Amino acid sequence: MTIKEKKMSELDISIRQAIPTDAKQLMEVMSLLNQETPYLVVSPHALNMPVSSMEKEVDYIYQQDNQLILLALNHEEIIGIATLVSQEDKSFEHIGEVGITIKKDYWGIGLGTIMLEEIIELAKTSTTTKRLEINVQKRNTRAFSLYEKVGFSIDGIKEKGILSEDNELIDVIMMSYLI
Repeated sequence: MTIKEKKMSELDISIRQAIPTDAKQLMEVMSLLNQETPYLVVSPHALNMPVSSMEKEVDYIYQQDNQLILLALNHEEIIGIATLVSQEDKSFEHIGEVGITIKKDYWGIGLGTIMLEEIIELAKTSTTTKRLEINVQKRNTRAFSLYEKVGFSIDGIKEKGILSEDNELIDVIMMSYLI
């Protein structure tokens, strides 16, 4: 049995929406994920807010028809986060911005596919959401392939769209999924 096979046999993965009591662990995981990958952009505000503020934000999102925070857990440990966030402005509330990140130890086991498919299915049940959007750094080929696999298509490329950790300007691919 390989290490990966052994690890897979020890997993007990579940996926569910975040609730306010997840706020503290959610913030801790976001901080770790922000350090683990150069592809993630987490607002310093989100990492530095009081837990009580994060609890209120999670509760607000939980109550919305067109927004959600989806957690992947191994036993009780958060190992992945997927978000769907929409603007409150009536003109744009039908557009859901998708974000997804998974702990590096859990890359390559199909978790990203499962989480994105769940986001798409939940968006389809929304009375508001008609379009999903995601931005991916051009150098993040694994993520780009995943988004294509689940049905996202390229809308365009934002040249020099993000400044990397090495002060390199990286193109950003803008993708969408129509509901």
